[in-house]
Amino acid sequence: MSRLSFGALLFLALTAFQRASIEAATVVNGSFEDPAVEFLLMGFDPGETIGTGWVVDGLSDSSSVVLFRSGALGAPVTNDGGQFLLIGAGNPDFATIRQDLTLEAASYRLSFDLADGDGAAPINAVNLDITRSGQTIIGGPQNFSVGLSSGFETQELLFVAPTAGDYRLIVSATAGTPGIDAFSVTEIAAVPEPCGFAAISFAFIGLVLRRRTRT
Repeated sequence: MSRLSFGALLFLALTAFQRASIEAATVVNGSFEDPAVEFLLMGFDPGETIGTGWVVDGLSDSSSVVLFRSGALGAPVTNDGGQFLLIGAGNPDFATIRQDLTLEAASYRLSFDLADGDGAAPINAVNLDITRSGQTIIGGPQNFSVGLSSGFETQELLFVAPTAGDYRLIVSATAGTPGIDAFSVTEIAAVPEPCGFAAISFAFIGLVLRRRTRT
């Protein structure tokens, strides 16, 4: 095997390894810019969609969420875009929002911004879960919280999607009046498919045989 042909094979093998996972769908409407708030705020009840991507869940009609303009009526100022979602407005029937994601088998970083939505509660908290077919893949809901009068602070969660398919991102208010914004999911490392491993294996075998032939 010539150096050129082996180099080409190795290049193809590495390319297959790196591209074993296609780019996963990003979070839709992660910064809650859709729909655009015409005045200061806009409310959504359980069963309604927040523009595109998000669906509101809850125990009753009081489990509502409110889309706020950044900085309006003393609200916190967002780090991304001009709107955020106040998810704790229905205390004690805290609301839940969800969005379905299509992910490849890979490791991911989920990030979002969390703030005290109205400057009144000492603790403002949300639970976040990622499920597949109704089963959590992150060991159950993970809690994130900020204190009184806290501005938007970035929160992160690392997780692994074990197989390619449809997943559900679930965010639930658990305390205070949390404001949430700027959701994103970024792939950290792809999990190679069998074809990627096979290509690398063939390339390695070719290298070993070539060396044995030369010796």
